[in-house]
Amino acid sequence: VWGKGKNVLHTICATKPTIWIMTVTTVLGFLLAIPLGLAHAVEPWYLSAPSRIFCTVIPGTPLLLQIWLLYYGLGSLFP
Repeated sequence: VWGKGKNVLHTICATKPTIWIMTVTTVLGFLLAIPLGLAHAVEPWYLSAPSRIFCTVIPGTPLLLQIWLLYYGLGSLFP
């Protein structure tokens, strides 16, 4: 129904928010990874234990399960 030009323009317009979201999440990931990595490497157990648990549990669970727990878990805490 639409011409090729409109599809290309739509794709170009949709690329900007995608790149913006990717950039923001990458920066936030680095900002969270540095303190988490430093806490993982320190000697006191009360700093390294939560980091070790997080680094063991989160990569081991499927992303869909994490999204489900985030959506329904926070929804039940804050109705």
